[in-house]
Amino acid sequence: MNNEEFIIILFKLAKEITEKPSNSNVELEYLRQMDLLVEKLDQNKM
Repeated sequence: MNNEEFIIILFKLAKEITEKPSNSNVELEYLRQMDLLVEKLDQNKM
């Protein structure tokens, strides 16, 4: 998965969170994906 696909997924998850704020599973998944993206971007800089 490239960075663009990754960011699109994050935006979709963020949209779900704002539409359904009570859905903690989506929120946790979003945070997990954010962590993975940050890690991935850090690795790309090396």
